Amino acid sequence: MESSEPIIRICQGHPAPQKHWSRCRIAQSRRRYRYVRRRWRVLFGLLDAVGYLGWSPWQSQPPEALAELRRPGAKILLVQTDRIGDAVLSSGLVRALKHFFPQACLHVLAAPWNAAVFEMLPQVDQVWVMRTSRFDRREGQGSWVGELLRWGARLRCQRYTLGVDPRGEAPWAFLLWWAGCRVRVGFPAGGGGFWLTHPARFDPQQHEVLRRGELLRALGLNPSEELLRPWLPRPRPQFAQQLWPGQGPRVVCHLGAGTAAKRWPAQRWAQTVQLLHKHLGAQVHLVGGEEDVPVAQTVLKTVEVEAPAV
Repeated sequence: MESSEPIIRICQGHPAPQKHWSRCRIAQSRRRYRYVRRRWRVLFGLLDAVGYLGWSPWQSQPPEALAELRRPGAKILLVQTDRIGDAVLSSGLVRALKHFFPQACLHVLAAPWNAAVFEMLPQVDQVWVMRTSRFDRREGQGSWVGELLRWGARLRCQRYTLGVDPRGEAPWAFLLWWAGCRVRVGFPAGGGGFWLTHPARFDPQQHEVLRRGELLRALGLNPSEELLRPWLPRPRPQFAQQLWPGQGPRVVCHLGAGTAAKRWPAQRWAQTVQLLHKHLGAQVHLVGGEEDVPVAQTVLKTVEVEAPAV
């Protein structure tokens, strides 16, 4: 059963930037690309210079494709092969897509480590699992570029009307085109914008959840903040009892994040931990890297929980 209550509340205002991000915070808003390293900006600048001149004039943008999304038989492809936290952040986007296009089939191209998140969502009709990607380059797995080409060719037979890339990078923009998506929406700030039919506005200081709303606005839609908030179906107590028989619920809170736009302030974590402990009687475990220790210490000083772990 779908829960109407979000599992995450969006913090108001801009999160504090990370150290590596703060040194380019001002210049970032003026740059075309979101990459910190100059070599990536140069590389994708050259790619786009060639692409926009030689590719864009031949791109077709069928005006009737968006209307087809509201009819039975339409298909949507969402590409999300990065970390599990990004998959949770996209759960609200999944709900929003199904809200605006209730008759369309929604497919997700995921990775082995985040596929379970999308399999839990009742709005998702099919989860494809891409075993090799640039986020997991272990030896013996083969080339992720070759895997990208194979999946694009494999998905082409699905005849997707809409392709969505929440991450906003050139390889995934190419995949949407190679898979034959008639309408392709993403962020050109990651390069490869000429492969997109509907580029979305990219604000580096905007929260990741709210930024996903820009993808829908590029399609002429206006999602509410409530609709975009991440959520998961209500947990099953029986399943938790099977994992830890005879004990109360345990909750693990991962304090870290890859970018400042995904990070929660310590105050919000403290409020969440307090609610979990007070209303559910949960044992709360705080996990993260060395850079997350100050946040964890602040949380532990603010709330009183039994047997906390950092």
